[in-house]
Amino acid sequence: MALRAITLLSFMVSCSAADLVKKQPMLVIYETDKSQMKPGAANFIFRQIAETDTRSALEDVKIAGTGSQWKGWGSKAKHVSATLQTVDPDRIVAVVDSRDVLLNNLDEKSLSNFVDTFESLTKGKENAIVIGAESQCCVSALTHAKPGDFLNDDLTRTGKSETCNSGKADCLHRGEEHQKPWKDAMRDLAEKQGAKTSKNIYPNSGIIVGKAKNILNSYKILNMKETEDDQALFTELMLKRPDLVIMDYEQKLIGNNAWTEGMDGCVFDWDAEMEKFKHPTFETFPAFLHFQGKFFECYGKLARHFGFKGNMRRKLAEAPAGNNYDTTSKPSNSASPKEYSALLIAVSLALSTFFNL
Repeated sequence: MALRAITLLSFMVSCSAADLVKKQPMLVIYETDKSQMKPGAANFIFRQIAETDTRSALEDVKIAGTGSQWKGWGSKAKHVSATLQTVDPDRIVAVVDSRDVLLNNLDEKSLSNFVDTFESLTKGKENAIVIGAESQCCVSALTHAKPGDFLNDDLTRTGKSETCNSGKADCLHRGEEHQKPWKDAMRDLAEKQGAKTSKNIYPNSGIIVGKAKNILNSYKILNMKETEDDQALFTELMLKRPDLVIMDYEQKLIGNNAWTEGMDGCVFDWDAEMEKFKHPTFETFPAFLHFQGKFFECYGKLARHFGFKGNMRRKLAEAPAGNNYDTTSKPSNSASPKEYSALLIAVSLALSTFFNL
């Protein structure tokens, strides 16, 4: 009897441990350049994840794609998929780009809220992933196709069209006329889903949150080549099956700034009591802050609250008009070029230990 009790207790403990692992989110950072993980790189997220409170909360951080060649955003799908092969299928995973993302003061309490929020967003949609919602549409690859060109209703690839590689010479933005069918479809979807915004209704796949098995499944459905645009394909999947791709319209998990509006689009307010950033409209505290469109002035401004002491340089103003998104409406202000200060040597040691570099 005593042996049976011990065996049962052991089984219960092992099950509890397994359940705990499933409840703890994993962070996967996509970064191809190993030098970005060292002091001097214009990349603050690697310092953030080395801090004590964050490391105690995020016990499992993986880097995907390091040392590999970037051929297009399909490369991200390839290397993230490889990373997730050995992850518990039911583990909640946040996949983030590295150079334009900040952690919004993550600790054990906020990570617990993160899990609760994710489960609330996906309630009744067990196979869904969550992606961020932004105010800017659309990546240039979408202007070279129409809704329905990439996926059939049964979610197989049509074979009719691959996405071009946004920003390349043969895949520049073709203007409002060519993105209008996509914009109209996304506005209709937002209305059907009862979105409390008419602004942040366009998907941005720079940050994806979902169970490992569901992220892998979405990549399997999209079956993208490395040179294809992942955001274009996720847009198509969302329109075909909104039960598989959920938009974070209210910035509950993923906070996107409005880079096309200049510093007026650096929208998040610092909450001194919570010691993190809050969305002024929805009063939410997203776990991740995204600075898409190379919105480096905003990145630098917000990162200072987390101890960042360098200066960021905005590169968007130097980019040719229309190379990826439609940039006919450009921000009116841009920062002067300054050098990014080197991080402390102590951080280098911490990162070297953390990533076994």
